[in-house]
Amino acid sequence: MIINLSEFDLLAIEGVDAAKFLQGQLTCNVEAATPTHSIQGAYCNLSGRVIADMRLLPFEGGLYLLCQAGMAEILKTALDKYIVFSKAKTNIVTEQYCRFGFIGQDLGGVFAQLGIAEPPQQGGLLSIPEGFIYRLEAAQPRYELLIKQEQSPLLDTLKNMPMEADRSAWDLAQIRSGVVHVDPALQSEHTPQVLNYDLLGLVDFKKGCYTGQEIIARMHYRGKAKKRLYLAQATDFTISPTTQLQIAEDKTAPIIRFANDQNGHGFLLAILPCDAVEQEQAITLVDTAGQRQAVSIMPLPEQQ
Repeated sequence: MIINLSEFDLLAIEGVDAAKFLQGQLTCNVEAATPTHSIQGAYCNLSGRVIADMRLLPFEGGLYLLCQAGMAEILKTALDKYIVFSKAKTNIVTEQYCRFGFIGQDLGGVFAQLGIAEPPQQGGLLSIPEGFIYRLEAAQPRYELLIKQEQSPLLDTLKNMPMEADRSAWDLAQIRSGVVHVDPALQSEHTPQVLNYDLLGLVDFKKGCYTGQEIIARMHYRGKAKKRLYLAQATDFTISPTTQLQIAEDKTAPIIRFANDQNGHGFLLAILPCDAVEQEQAITLVDTAGQRQAVSIMPLPEQQ
């Protein structure tokens, strides 16, 4: 499948101090972002809560921060408070690019038709004249192509290829990978631990200081998180925006993301108390008609 992933924001950090500046701001080790490897990271406030998460894409003269739609202006405003002391600047360049997703078992033929190589490893990044192609960090092979809007043979070829009408399959694969990206509704709400960013490799606990580092490190070294993001699934139950998630019949938990597959099974990402999961308390989906369905909780990702 080829899917138009048109909803995104792209913030460029340009200048000789771009990487050095970001190293002191983001949770990840910026030095690990190379022309052949893309990494994920997050930017937190002083209270250790995630303002935005992003994918780092190095280019000559700086780095792109790829984030959710609506987050570039928020991220730019936060970073501009500190960047005045560096030889670097921020610039929102979302309108200069478009983005496409690729998902499937054998995409070699598709990439051959486009005349681009297939990054073999998770996080693998290849720069092409028109932009970037990179492989996402997931067991199921998925790729994204970030390409300039200006006319090019590659973009013309891509637009003439069969394109999925909606992105439901992509959203489902994203949920099943256990990853939630921060949008304006989630910004500054949760710590990296709650969103499992510490388990998924978005936090480097060996790098130097960064914004919010003291609180994030203290939570990491003093004990386990009380709440975390869990992947859950329900058999023969279609989840809707009005569906509630109940814990032991007297508490509710927020559903952060959800999707349904073609067989009528529901998948969701929800923030749950770790004790409730470990004690195997009843966790149930309830719709407005009173229909109930117990969910199966998937194991947390292993720390990278």
